[in-house]
Amino acid sequence: MHKEKKDLKNAEFLSGLTIDDKIKPVITIVLYWKNDEWIAPTKLSEMFTNLPGTLGKFINDYSINLITPHDINDFSKLKTELRDVLEFIKRQDEDKLLFCMQSERGADWSMSVESINIINEFTGAGIRIDETEGGKVKMCRATESIREDGKKEGLDEERENGIRILINSLKSLDVPEKTIIEQLVERYKLTAEKAEEYVK
Repeated sequence: MHKEKKDLKNAEFLSGLTIDDKIKPVITIVLYWKNDEWIAPTKLSEMFTNLPGTLGKFINDYSINLITPHDINDFSKLKTELRDVLEFIKRQDEDKLLFCMQSERGADWSMSVESINIINEFTGAGIRIDETEGGKVKMCRATESIREDGKKEGLDEERENGIRILINSLKSLDVPEKTIIEQLVERYKLTAEKAEEYVK
């Protein structure tokens, strides 16, 4: 403003302010994206060493406004999606967490892609974001996809175990490798190359 008006003189010109100018405060907030306890200093004075007691009152101390999921006990006080993000981070070690939060929030619960990306980045949750509506993901669909992925993993593991059991059984009977490969191709619809990999 003063630069456009060119109304500053002498010391005012150097500072860019007049004696009547007012400023707005800037509040800096530090967000800690982990679920463990913050153990680093939160005040400048905590980083001083060998400071004589008489000097303390002359030194300006600066503290950080810290938000860490670990210290939040009532997430309902947060009114934005930050609530879901921080609560998920804090509770990330709970079994079937996403299903629990879905039950607590109801069928209409949704989150933005940005919030889910933050959760995935800092917790490794792997929540899928391939189906969106207006930039948001219906979390009921996300939980359903996790169920389906779990079923698929279970079937894949069961299939893998079946293949191993068959190979070991046939080998114990001294069945030739060529015959074992043929059995795998027939029973599990494997390619000859894939079957050979299992046998070898």
